[in-house]
Amino acid sequence: MENLEKQLICPICLEMFTKPVVILPCQHNLCRKCANDVFQASNPYLPTRTGAVTSGGRFRCPSCRHEVVLDRHGVYGLQRNLLVENIIDMFKQESSSKPAPERKEEMPMCDVHADEKINIFCV
Repeated sequence: MENLEKQLICPICLEMFTKPVVILPCQHNLCRKCANDVFQASNPYLPTRTGAVTSGGRFRCPSCRHEVVLDRHGVYGLQRNLLVENIIDMFKQESSSKPAPERKEEMPMCDVHADEKINIFCV
């Protein structure tokens, strides 16, 4: 499960992807908010009002540097990755339903006194 969790981490915010998750043409994924942040940082001179949807533009994928060209819908025109969103939902559900694994403290065993934990008088 730990390896799966690593695959569900956004390369921008370094958190588990938040919905909606968008898939870039290079097949990498980003949180839509993070994609918008990357787009805004790459295009600082585009005339936008705060919170306004920008049409068109481009930015580079933070994972592979492939250029992503946006249509008139901006980052809202990127396809959602419903598969990744569903996997995240299942992962979170599975993680919350499992009790935390009990940690067993490994105690060194005594070579002289069979089946006993090592004590000060064994040394």
